[in-house]
Amino acid sequence: MNPRVKEVKCESPYNLILTFSNNEIREFNFSAYLGYPVYEPLKDESFCQKVTVTNGTVAWNKEIDFAPILYTLKAGCWQVCRRNCLSEPQCLSI
Repeated sequence: MNPRVKEVKCESPYNLILTFSNNEIREFNFSAYLGYPVYEPLKDESFCQKVTVTNGTVAWNKEIDFAPILYTLKAGCWQVCRRNCLSEPQCLSI
């Protein structure tokens, strides 16, 4: 079972710092998705700051969200990596 998001913080611009239920912390940059109409509101940084955790995933207004598998697979490690995370290429530069 994949870990669920328990805390989220929006960092400017277009970065989410995600804390998962297994205490892993990852950064997810969603700028590549801003061209899709559904994510257009996220171009407004003040709106982006309104991100919340809803049922273990991140959401804005209960209308905009990302599929959990997306940020689980695409998010890079941030600050503290767990031992099993150190084998991932994006973690080697930390």
